[in-house]
Amino acid sequence: MLQDWVIWSKERGIGNYTIRTQFSNLRKYLFHIGIKTSEQDIKEYLTFEKISRNERYPLSLEEYQRIIEGFSTNPRLQVVH
Repeated sequence: MLQDWVIWSKERGIGNYTIRTQFSNLRKYLFHIGIKTSEQDIKEYLTFEKISRNERYPLSLEEYQRIIEGFSTNPRLQVVH
């Protein structure tokens, strides 16, 4: 049942980190109502996708110029300068 919940959450477009956080809260609620879950059972029977990390890199000079040009062509955003 819990694996079905994980799959259902993923199909709804919820991110992997959010699913893990929600599962942690769900597990606390289950414990509160008297249903105990074992770490070993969770590791053995449930599969979570890995949390993806976006590669970060510094902006290039061209990217900075495109950002500035985007601000300069929009009259509403010129006030922000």
